[in-house]
Amino acid sequence: MSGWVKLHRKLLDNPRFQDGDWLKVWVWMLLTASHDGGKTVLFKGKRIPLKPGQFTAGRHQIALATGVSSSKVNRVLFALKSEQQIGQQTSNACSLFTITNWGSYQKSGQPNEQPVDSHRTAIGQPVDTNQEVKKGRMEEDISGEPPQDGLPLGDIPVVVEKKPRKQDPLFNKLADLCGMEYERMTTQSKKATAVALAGIRQAMPELTEDDLEQAVVNYRALYPGATVTPNALSKHWPTLGTARQTKYAPNL
Repeated sequence: MSGWVKLHRKLLDNPRFQDGDWLKVWVWMLLTASHDGGKTVLFKGKRIPLKPGQFTAGRHQIALATGVSSSKVNRVLFALKSEQQIGQQTSNACSLFTITNWGSYQKSGQPNEQPVDSHRTAIGQPVDTNQEVKKGRMEEDISGEPPQDGLPLGDIPVVVEKKPRKQDPLFNKLADLCGMEYERMTTQSKKATAVALAGIRQAMPELTEDDLEQAVVNYRALYPGATVTPNALSKHWPTLGTARQTKYAPNL
């Protein structure tokens, strides 16, 4: 992979800029997206051409490429979708991601080019010499609002954000080990997972993420072919919870 992408300095003003994991995932997505289109990929059993700003990837692939945990990748993707920075279509094998407004802000050309009908750009600061810029500023002065043509990369959308849920690393770990993504979980599955985790914590007050991982390994060794669910782990915890002392060998 070769070439480069453009970033706007307003990315520095985004509160998430201080989140190194968020930044790594976001920049990786920008660098991975198709620049000119034309490349074809297999998605939902069909070979489709990628449009500029699109790419296919899975949660674990992104985690492996960036060094960010799968659960954190899920939270970053959820935030980017909520802020309308990306679109996502899913399949059993992977997701098709589309970076919003890629065409407006990643066009080739000289640094002083200005997207039509926009007084701002997410691809470097234009030189204030052309008439389009002056016209855009006049419209802004008259109306009191800037001309709108979408969200620039790195900008914070003017929306009322939902109050973020209080993060529970053990809940996230349990859901991840059972193959569940938080944003796709139903209210019922979230409640069932929370109840199962409460039961496990009662049996092992000093529960750690490593304990959960080893318990899953033990469960698969003891019950090959069975589906790993939070309820199953909680139900069999008297056996699985000995993970700190016992590591069961897989049935060969």
